[in-house]
Amino acid sequence: MNQLPGPLLEAVNGIMLILFGCMLLSAAAYFIQQLRSRTFATVYFESKASFAASILFFGLFARTAIIWWSRHLQDHGQQLGKLENYFTLALIVTAIPIIWGSVCWMNAVLPLRFGPMSWFFVTLGAVLFGIFMAL
Repeated sequence: MNQLPGPLLEAVNGIMLILFGCMLLSAAAYFIQQLRSRTFATVYFESKASFAASILFFGLFARTAIIWWSRHLQDHGQQLGKLENYFTLALIVTAIPIIWGSVCWMNAVLPLRFGPMSWFFVTLGAVLFGIFMAL
């Protein structure tokens, strides 16, 4: 099986890095703007989706930055060296805000159309899929 060319992966991840960064800034700015005039609890319950998007975009931004940086170093003849262990750990850690933000997003948005427990069943399905495919 052929591997995707490193420079292509670097370019695509570089594009996503900038886009996710802008998405993170815009979602966080919206949520912070809402906080200026009200309490966190009030804003959270009224703007759950923007809070969830901020968490999700943070995780996607961080993960994409790690992938882009490692690809950039390799494509330009540099070795990851000791950083390789940290990149692997960071990729695992960045899964936390991605999963958390995704579940929060589904909890805020899915019940509006599909019922109050729909987010739970999607999350359960994702967990089962992840475990099953890893076996």
